[in-house]
Amino acid sequence: MRRLVSLVAVFVLLAGFAWAAGEQEELEVVEEHQPDLPEEALWDEGVLGPQPEFPELAGEEVTLTVSTFADEFAQYMGIWAENFEELFGYIDLDIEIQIVPYDELHDSLASQLVAGTGAPDMITVESGQAPRFFVPPYEDEFRELSMPGQVSEILVRQEPYRDSQGRQLGFEVADAHPGFMYYRQDIFEEAGVDVDDIETWDDYMDAGEQIVDETGYLLTNIPVEAQVDFWAIGSLLVQNGNPIYVNGEFVMNDDNSVEVLETIVEARERGILADEFVDDSTLHQRYLGEIEDDQVASMIVPNWYFNGRIKPHVEEPNWRIAPAPKFEATDNDSFTWGGTSINVVESQTDYPELAEAFILYSLTTHNQIEKFLETGYPPVTVPALETDDFREYTNPEVFGDQPVGEIYSTAIAEDMPGFSLGETWPELTEEIEASFFQVVEDGPQEWLDYLESYEADLR
Repeated sequence: MRRLVSLVAVFVLLAGFAWAAGEQEELEVVEEHQPDLPEEALWDEGVLGPQPEFPELAGEEVTLTVSTFADEFAQYMGIWAENFEELFGYIDLDIEIQIVPYDELHDSLASQLVAGTGAPDMITVESGQAPRFFVPPYEDEFRELSMPGQVSEILVRQEPYRDSQGRQLGFEVADAHPGFMYYRQDIFEEAGVDVDDIETWDDYMDAGEQIVDETGYLLTNIPVEAQVDFWAIGSLLVQNGNPIYVNGEFVMNDDNSVEVLETIVEARERGILADEFVDDSTLHQRYLGEIEDDQVASMIVPNWYFNGRIKPHVEEPNWRIAPAPKFEATDNDSFTWGGTSINVVESQTDYPELAEAFILYSLTTHNQIEKFLETGYPPVTVPALETDDFREYTNPEVFGDQPVGEIYSTAIAEDMPGFSLGETWPELTEEIEASFFQVVEDGPQEWLDYLESYEADLR
């Protein structure tokens, strides 16, 4: 028996030596790896905190999948992935970017979470779909992302991607969708309207009447009785200080919302709104560009990149950007709507820490500027917004010599009014769009009362 015990002890000791030697070898591989990247493309420890290490994965074949619904997202994430693979080159790492149609991506995700299999390691969830997933029973499927270094201070917004417990389940991967007034400089000049004189909605509507009288063009397009997508109205509510939900509670029925809706009704009654919906496959045509061959003179909208809603209808550089007209209740001249987060599906990935490291790496100033230069999507971090590469950007084919980068940078970095969407939002949106005509027929307050009651029944 004594001899058997001694043999076991020797075996354990030798195994321990072998394990220690293997661990030391892994550490040496990590320490010896020197990524072949320019300095600016390395992990930014000043912003992100110390670079994580994964010695246990040294020499291992590892695949991380990222599912997204936009070609542009895949384009810049592919660049990040290539550099990330080199950054952690001691791992035989392959990051696959998969493009899945919008509806299919979100519907499939719901099925995959229920089934417990089939989901990607990381996924991009659009903000309007976030309330569908960042609530029970799904919220625990996603990884709560850490905020090392200065991450919590540099992100331009975080609220839309928190769950019902306040945990940060995603970081913005596209941009903050800043909203302004976009206007046709040539039409305003023809009508004798000075954009600098427009500060309030009363100023804006007075200018609209002058534009109609002098040029025949309508001021802007806000569908009321035509087919509506609520983001066009919701973004104005956000500008006027209504975040839509607070801590998951629906708060759209307030005086600020009434003011916005009454203003829209008044503008419609004054004959300066195009209340049309053109059935076209692009957002540009459906909302903001040509409407039955007539060009609206301006639009107050969130924009995912500088000319994203305008470019198909620009024949010469005659568009300009200005602050949105203010409402009486607040002093906000910018706003935001929409967005897309990137999340780790922790319940189904074998490498949650590595996946989180990829998301954190996307926030380096180099990567955010690379994204902007490749696709036009603005950065989502303050340091990147303040670089000369972004602030000095112009888009001469659309906006002439206007410093549009500086305009965006200032608006995004200076705390745009935020919004959040609750668990009932996906179903409520359909009813909002189906019933919005009641704003004219029954009045804003009665419609908001109806919505509040309808939302309560959804709970």
